[in-house]
Amino acid sequence: MNGTKKLEPITRDQEFYAAILDELRKIRLGLDALASASGSDETMCGECGRRFANARALAAHIRVHKEG
Repeated sequence: MNGTKKLEPITRDQEFYAAILDELRKIRLGLDALASASGSDETMCGECGRRFANARALAAHIRVHKEG
C-alpha cells in the first residue's frame, strides 16, 4: 500500500461537506476551461503566443524559453 488511503465519510455532515467540495472542484475546473477558451491575455505566452489553461501552466512554459 502506498500510504495514500482516502478517508471515508463517517457522518451525514461529512458526506454533505464531501459532496460540496466535489461540486466546488467541478466548478473550478469549469471556470478554468472557460478562462482558457475566452483567450485571456493573462494565460498567453508573450514570446510565442501560445495560450494556456492557467497561470501555473504558463509559468512552467516560460521556463522553456529561459532555458533555451
